[in-house]
Amino acid sequence: MQETTLNEMAQAILSATGRTDLEPEYIPRDSKLVVRRFGSAEKADRMLGFKTEITLERGLQKVLAWREAEKARTAT
Repeated sequence: MQETTLNEMAQAILSATGRTDLEPEYIPRDSKLVVRRFGSAEKADRMLGFKTEITLERGLQKVLAWREAEKARTAT
C-alpha cells in the first residue's frame, strides 16, 4: 500500500473533478495537531478482512459518479 499525502489527495480530487482553476490553500498549522496519519490496509485486512480493490483515482471517479447520480435523483 502506498502512502498518500494531503497534497497528492488534493491534486487527485482536483484532477478527478476537472477543477484546474483551484489550488490548495496553505495556512500555518497548529503545533498541537497531528502532523502525519497513515492507515494500514494490511491491518484492516488482518483485523476486519477488508481488502483494497481499486485505486484512489478509480475510487474518486466512482464517488463523483455516485454524487452526480444522487443529485439528479433528488432534483426531481
